[in-house]
Amino acid sequence: MSKTRILVCDDEAAARRGVVRALGDADHDFIECADGRACLAVLERPRHGVDLILLDLRMPGMDGMTTLAHVTALPHPPPVVVITADASLRTAIDAVKAGAVDYLSKPFEIDELRLVVWQSLETARLRLENRRLADEVRRLGGGRRLLGESPAMLGVLDAIERVAPTSAGVLIRGESGTGKELVARRLHEASDRSRGAFVAVNCAAIPDTLVESELFGHRRGAFTGADRDRPGKFRQADGGTLFL
Repeated sequence: MSKTRILVCDDEAAARRGVVRALGDADHDFIECADGRACLAVLERPRHGVDLILLDLRMPGMDGMTTLAHVTALPHPPPVVVITADASLRTAIDAVKAGAVDYLSKPFEIDELRLVVWQSLETARLRLENRRLADEVRRLGGGRRLLGESPAMLGVLDAIERVAPTSAGVLIRGESGTGKELVARRLHEASDRSRGAFVAVNCAAIPDTLVESELFGHRRGAFTGADRDRPGKFRQADGGTLFL
């Protein structure tokens, strides 16, 4: 089993060495950087092989938040765990919202560090596997065989292949039980939005008084029983496909 490569970015050499010692070298290789620019220089290499970044937020020059913004803008960025002092916990939460997968507050326990690193690497591995499987599904034609091989169905499949690469809204007509959702899922899988969510909504099952809330979301206290903010189906499907 190949070692994972972890980039430790902190302006304090002692802090970097402490992280490396805590994680050990049995399962990991390490790259140490003293500032954000050095971190980005590593990632600019064609085959940097970085699997995870441990990024301190308080650094001179290019700080952690600026570095994080540059990292998350990369086509396939490695996951980033930010490290911060207790006083900047609010900043750490903002960093997670900006794309970091997790954060550690100084001082942290060795077991906490190891757990966060393991969880972050495992999440990244699963996302990579999901992306590989999605690419394989597209390569094999997705659900083509599931939808049948009759001339009429092949015509539907051909239409799907023509429409899927576009951003057009699609009207799917058919009686109940004829496979409208299967067609919608096939469109989703064959489109550039396949890595986003596929959200199916049975509009007929939503009471008239709740349609707006279900589709567009609501704020806490907007009506009786709304005890928390809730994103609507349009928000949930952002970047993916909404099937109504």
